[in-house]
Amino acid sequence: MKSESKIRYLLRAARRAEVRGDVRTARIFRRMAADVRPLDARGSVPEEMS
Repeated sequence: MKSESKIRYLLRAARRAEVRGDVRTARIFRRMAADVRPLDARGSVPEEMS
């Protein structure tokens, strides 16, 4: 799976978790998506995601 696809998948999963009211799981999925991003893009990750 390409990193772009994986990031999209994780962000969609985070959105679904939020809709269910599971904020903790959504935060975990967002953190995982941030970890998949290339090193040069990590500087643009918001503080809450890092």
